[in-house]
Amino acid sequence: MFADVGDRRRLAVASVLTIVAMPFIWSSKEEGSPGTQLAVTAAASQTEIVPSSEGVAAADPAATASALLSVPDVITIDVASTPTGNLLTGKATYRNWPEGLENGESRPCGTSLVPFGARIVVTNTDNGKKIACVNVTTRPLTGDTAIIIDTPTFVELADLTDAPLTVDLSW
Repeated sequence: MFADVGDRRRLAVASVLTIVAMPFIWSSKEEGSPGTQLAVTAAASQTEIVPSSEGVAAADPAATASALLSVPDVITIDVASTPTGNLLTGKATYRNWPEGLENGESRPCGTSLVPFGARIVVTNTDNGKKIACVNVTTRPLTGDTAIIIDTPTFVELADLTDAPLTVDLSW
């Protein structure tokens, strides 16, 4: 909340330097003299700096007109394509879900990365095997786990010893 000793010293030094420097800056610019200003004229391939005492650019109109940049007719911009549908990659692990969560053919799984009740297709990136499950929870998961799959369903993807498993989720 409060500045430490080093910050207070830096602030004090900056304040003193500003107070000392301001009179010198003001005195260097006398009231009667307009001061020297620089006008920059861009020619085709060179830049010429011309001193001007009136504050107006002392440029040749022909040189200024020739200094206009030529604009290309077509500009190509490469934009990465967006993936179609919903797809993400993460780690999958397993657990025994309580009885009664299975509804017909839908098998339970849980992730906070997919909307509740969504049908998720889980693809094992190592062997290409796929399973489908329904998201029955949206509670946050620990570590780098993206999804928790019911144990009998996980066995269809890989051995239990392979967990955590890299998978693709699509819904």
